Amino acid sequence: MPKKRRNKRSPLQKLFPSVLPKALEPDCRRLYQLASKNSERLWPQIQRAENGKPDNSLVDQFFRLTHSGMQEAQIDIVNSLLDKHKHSDIKPAQLLAYRGVADAIAWQLLNNELAYAKRFFMAEVPPKPTESNIQSVVSVVDNIHKAEPNSIALISDLTSFIQIGDVMHMRPNKGMSIYEVKEGSINKEIMELLNRESDSQGRHEVSSGEGRKYNSESFLRQLERARRQKNRMSSLHSTLLNDKGIDAATGKRVQIFEPQMQIDSWYTELLEAYEACKSRGWGISVVQNCLYMGCYETGKFATPGQIAFETWFSALGATQSCPRTSLVDCMLDPLALPVYSIPIPDELKFDLLFGRKHIALGLNVPELIKLCQQQGIQVEFASQKTTTQALQQGTLLWKLDGRGIILSNGRSQGFLGEGFILRVFFHGEKPIDALSAIANC
Repeated sequence: MPKKRRNKRSPLQKLFPSVLPKALEPDCRRLYQLASKNSERLWPQIQRAENGKPDNSLVDQFFRLTHSGMQEAQIDIVNSLLDKHKHSDIKPAQLLAYRGVADAIAWQLLNNELAYAKRFFMAEVPPKPTESNIQSVVSVVDNIHKAEPNSIALISDLTSFIQIGDVMHMRPNKGMSIYEVKEGSINKEIMELLNRESDSQGRHEVSSGEGRKYNSESFLRQLERARRQKNRMSSLHSTLLNDKGIDAATGKRVQIFEPQMQIDSWYTELLEAYEACKSRGWGISVVQNCLYMGCYETGKFATPGQIAFETWFSALGATQSCPRTSLVDCMLDPLALPVYSIPIPDELKFDLLFGRKHIALGLNVPELIKLCQQQGIQVEFASQKTTTQALQQGTLLWKLDGRGIILSNGRSQGFLGEGFILRVFFHGEKPIDALSAIANC
């Protein structure tokens, strides 16, 4: 049976954003305030602290307010998503908006570090809350918060990228824990079997009597699923503890490197374009002569912002295969910072979410390669044959016109991975800085 051909979007179509319905804005604003700014009144005191070290009472108060706001936001999200009288079905836009708030909580707990967030992501479609064991998880989370009110226990299924464990629990000065929530007699038996495996440092074979007792085929499937989850938890714990280990999603060895150089962000240039947009309806900026951005006010700018940006971007040498996107589409990528987490003014966040403003981004890759080569960064396009061979070996590389990009630091070389554009577009990294840091890892 022939494979279905993907419907390729035109360069212009990639610039049209996915926005939320206006009716969700009051909820989104309230949840955002709780999840991200509940301790805002303390921020000036923390900034004024001598030697940058606030006293312990102020730190305790900060964590108490921050985590209590996150707890309240989570409760409201769960109640809204599970209220069958209010919503007969969970609307995709509503789920997208609320997942973004839960993601913003998760990113705060991970200090916005993509290298750590990737360890939690299994590239699986997250279940709808009504399809998971969320009621049992809510009960566990409630008990955690009663026992440790200054902590935050985040429900994984509310997020788009926390896919190991059911609960991410952060306690001040004690670090993070990940929990699996199991219920029912069969799950208890499975956990006993897995504990026996741990004690014996090997796989426990289920006897025929045990198999018959639990309807062997379904029981063994459930056992294997639980074993896989336990192995993922073990891999995650080891990697986060040692900054190296086995990636739970791919089974490959990974190491989390500290960048050997500072990676600057382009948010300052974005704010310059935004300030221009406020006064005249549009504003543009160019970062490192290869990253183009435009901010447009919907309805005020005579030509739709998407068309204006595409005309400008392509006139300056960008080819059709050069990546471009709308900034608000970060809400659609599980490993992107959600709009709520981007360091831009709150009004701009909600103008983007609800379509009052539009920010377009485009990366002129041929120009980027040329600029990097001029600065001594060893980077080149691979042949299509070499690219195809790498893909067949399972390499997760990023392509332009069907060709991968090879980076070299004089000691070793490798393909530029899929995460490069994610870092540039949705984590605010300047492209030459990001490319240089990756090459020197």
